[in-house]
Amino acid sequence: MFSLSQFHSAYHMLLDTSSAKKHQQREILVHWLPPNSDFLKLNTDGNPGLSGLGGVMHDSCGAWITGYYGFCGYTTSLHAELFGIYNGLQIAWQQGFKKIICKSDSQLAIDLILGDVNSFHLYHPLILKIQNFINLQWDLSFNHLYREGNQIADWLAKEGSSSLQDLTILLQCPTSLFSDYFADFMVHSYVRS
Repeated sequence: MFSLSQFHSAYHMLLDTSSAKKHQQREILVHWLPPNSDFLKLNTDGNPGLSGLGGVMHDSCGAWITGYYGFCGYTTSLHAELFGIYNGLQIAWQQGFKKIICKSDSQLAIDLILGDVNSFHLYHPLILKIQNFINLQWDLSFNHLYREGNQIADWLAKEGSSSLQDLTILLQCPTSLFSDYFADFMVHSYVRS
């Protein structure tokens, strides 16, 4: 019988072979990868219009730690993305986690957080709140990821759009997300469109 690590090794070998063939066709394969041990990965998302925010934290084994979603009014995609990041960091800090890799599919949001934002920027107050998390006593980094590797956070943000609740915290994966969660856990790859 295969151990989980042997299964992952065989699966990655298959992906590498498949990836080499796909690379010749100029396709990019995207998949969720767990963080290094002792870290949690926080994937966040937000969507425009009747906006929702969402996110999920996984540990280094890919296990669900905390998920969340909420409604943030009628706003832009960037504003919703920033709200998703802010709420995720706030939850992580309140729950006592000290090593976080925050990932968003909004490169603009990441750039604004890591840069010097103009005080006249429309979202300056929210960006400052997020930047304040960087100065706390924890190990926090921000990275961009493609939306295809952010399926669960995207689903949660859409759920937030229709919930009309400020914030709902999920200590377990909702049953309607099991297939996406399992795909992430098994490092399923999606073709970047």
